[in-house]
Amino acid sequence: MAVKKIFQKDKDCVYVWCNEHYAKDLNIKPADIAGKTDFDFHPKAMAEKYCLDDQRVMETSKTEDIEEDYIASGEKFWVHTIKTAVLDKNGEVVGVLGIFWDTTEEREAQKVLEESEKSKKRFEDLVNNLNVGVYRNTPGPEGIFLEVNPAMIKMFDAESKEQLLDLSVNELYVDSSERKNFSDKLSKKGFVKNEELRLKTLKDRIFYASVSAVAKKDEKGQVFFDGAIEDISARKDAEERLKNKIEELEQMNKLMVGRELKMMELKKSLQQARLPVGKAQDKKQEEKNKK
Repeated sequence: MAVKKIFQKDKDCVYVWCNEHYAKDLNIKPADIAGKTDFDFHPKAMAEKYCLDDQRVMETSKTEDIEEDYIASGEKFWVHTIKTAVLDKNGEVVGVLGIFWDTTEEREAQKVLEESEKSKKRFEDLVNNLNVGVYRNTPGPEGIFLEVNPAMIKMFDAESKEQLLDLSVNELYVDSSERKNFSDKLSKKGFVKNEELRLKTLKDRIFYASVSAVAKKDEKGQVFFDGAIEDISARKDAEERLKNKIEELEQMNKLMVGRELKMMELKKSLQQARLPVGKAQDKKQEEKNKK
């Protein structure tokens, strides 16, 4: 529980008394504060601010809650201060009573929480705007989805997020053995990267996917899988078309090479067939020349 520091001032913002905790902050004894003002203990700007707060409370006779900074032993803190007017037996305002306590840790914790919430919001915005499906599910072949992003909803032809949540992951696999192998590998290694799997949507549309996932534990030690799914059907189709084209070109090349070999063989045969005819003509010409 936070230590409470209490003080009282008169109508001129002069201290009347304080408790031990406040006196300790000021490095004095409680009795030594009487007759002093905030200007005796605090920087001018801070002392002026405290005095203005006191005067406002006494003028309005309204209790105020104030979050403000405070210096003790040269160190700056944040404090929560409550100030209220002190009345005499006739109901006249004769001073102000104040109580305050250190809220630095609370403010720092709140700041961390706010930053955490901002980071969480930025992360959620990033995940929700990805074209890649992002999910969280429980482990095992019969694991169920705990969280999915909008891309997952669209990818699996779901009408809403609720259609995928609590759905058995196994229902989205074409081959249940692929799911078991993937789950076993993930549980054993702790991660799986770019595993190519055949998946099916809620409308039984089959597509190829590249799936990466990592095993994690929550604060209670319970294991869950965080993963990402990319539809690679277009890439697989392109690869298949390219493969078929290469096979077609290779077949054409074989045909062209075969034709070329046949032409070479035919040419050779013609040359061999023409050679004796040439020699006979040469002999006739030789005999003619002799005559």
